[in-house]
Amino acid sequence: MAREKAEVPGQEALITSAPLTTEVHIRDFSDQAPAVSLVEHHLQQIHALNLFSTIHEKEWMIGHPDVVVKRYPKNHAKILQTLTQERLALVEEAKTEFFRSLGYYAVQEAGWMDMAAYTKDTEHRWTLFQARYRSVPKGPARYQEIDRLLAELKNFNNDRTAYNRSHGLRPHAPDKAVVRRSIEDKKPVARPLPTRERLIAIQEDPRAGYLPANNREKNTVLAWLDYFDNPEYPLGIGNQLLEVLVHQQKKRTHLEGVRAVESIAWELGDYLKDAVKGYNATSKFIEDMEGVAPTAKIADVDDIDEEAMRYIIRYEAVALVLRGRAHPGVRDVLLAKEKRWVNGGSDPGKHKEVHNHFTAPDEIRPRATEQYIDDRWVEMSVRSAVKFATANMQNDRVRIGFMLRCFSDITSALTGEYRASESIAAAIQESLAAVKDEPIVQLILNERTRQTA
Repeated sequence: MAREKAEVPGQEALITSAPLTTEVHIRDFSDQAPAVSLVEHHLQQIHALNLFSTIHEKEWMIGHPDVVVKRYPKNHAKILQTLTQERLALVEEAKTEFFRSLGYYAVQEAGWMDMAAYTKDTEHRWTLFQARYRSVPKGPARYQEIDRLLAELKNFNNDRTAYNRSHGLRPHAPDKAVVRRSIEDKKPVARPLPTRERLIAIQEDPRAGYLPANNREKNTVLAWLDYFDNPEYPLGIGNQLLEVLVHQQKKRTHLEGVRAVESIAWELGDYLKDAVKGYNATSKFIEDMEGVAPTAKIADVDDIDEEAMRYIIRYEAVALVLRGRAHPGVRDVLLAKEKRWVNGGSDPGKHKEVHNHFTAPDEIRPRATEQYIDDRWVEMSVRSAVKFATANMQNDRVRIGFMLRCFSDITSALTGEYRASESIAAAIQESLAAVKDEPIVQLILNERTRQTA
């Protein structure tokens, strides 16, 4: 017979759980600790385990170069180099998923504990995880673990649905049933705007007037538009960030409020730097193409700037979305990819960079995206490339102006009573310092100065 747990008078549980969300909280008795979702934990560990299988395939090919030479006699050296790079990227991706499954990045962003000791412990757990499941002989153990995690996921969902149903809560019914009942009750169902309609709304709104580079930027900008030129919000989007700051401070802690605004400032800086980089790359590309036959294929032109082509192909893909065209080989044109680092980046307090998958660093760019870029590189003519380069350059110019205005609003808002903390001020200053000497940034700032003079 199972022994009943003894209750200690006056002692609270170290671990608490929420039946609706399956979140487990490791208590620090101030209710400020980050939460770890068991569902996300299981999904991320399954992903890491599946990546081990893909890594084995790459390692087998690398370990049998004679097979590669036989299959690819002309470019076997490049194939082997690519396989090695892909293997390293997959190992890093598996490690990132494992760290995320333990809530490492949530703890890191919350600033909740000493990260040096926590990082060392998480690295040790990663080593044990690899020893237990990564090698080829560990295949049976790996598949058994995946089956166990999947079975528990099914139980989580069943338990949550049963709990919601018994208490008359949502969501336990399919979306179609909710929609059907809403129609029968003559209650309108709010539908989110599709991506194409959101892009059109942002591009045609004079307060923005450009096409965003990824879904996160798209959703953020759409939410911010109501704060511009609105007498109810004299500080522009600064009012929105103050709402975030105050809300997080009331709901959690002062530190959480500061962290939330700091994270927004760093991400805004990522968009600004990306816009400057895209503007510079495509404007130089246009200069380089002067004198090149418009009908020539890009693949036949020497010394093409790869970075510029990624921006050009990205803009072309977004333009297709505006025309309602489908994308063979690209499921989500505005897919956002995060580049995270475990031990801190070049800027203190910053733990990630946000990119569009077309222009993301090589190590986090999806293989399907890389293949799509290669295909378009072969198919695209110089005339088309220059056309989309020009459109991207014009778009990024407006985008830079929008981001600079956002930073101006934030700086104006976070003064006085809501004076910015050192970390928020650092995020703003570092983001602006990274681009302040760029000619296009100086041009836009000078134009703005003349308009307000």
